[in-house]
Amino acid sequence: MERPEQDAVPVFIRLDAAAPGDDPCERLREALRESDAAPREVVCDLGGSAGPNMATLEILLRMQLTARRLGHEIRLYRPNAELVQLLEMIGLSDTLPLYGP
Repeated sequence: MERPEQDAVPVFIRLDAAAPGDDPCERLREALRESDAAPREVVCDLGGSAGPNMATLEILLRMQLTARRLGHEIRLYRPNAELVQLLEMIGLSDTLPLYGP
């Protein structure tokens, strides 16, 4: 996958290993407030995240729900192969689509 171009993607957020008290949905809301853009795609970089587990999946689904409520859509960038397989296996690959071709 190629790296998103800044012009084409106004909101780019990383999902790293969360620190205690960190709320990725609140970080997403803040990033969207700061973008003052019309509804657009949000790219969630998973390059630094751990392997797929229920906690990661829950965070991603909550972030997608938050984005959709605000008129945006999240696409996953640099997910590991295990997460992609898990999303396909449980039927969530359309709910949490990948960024890029």
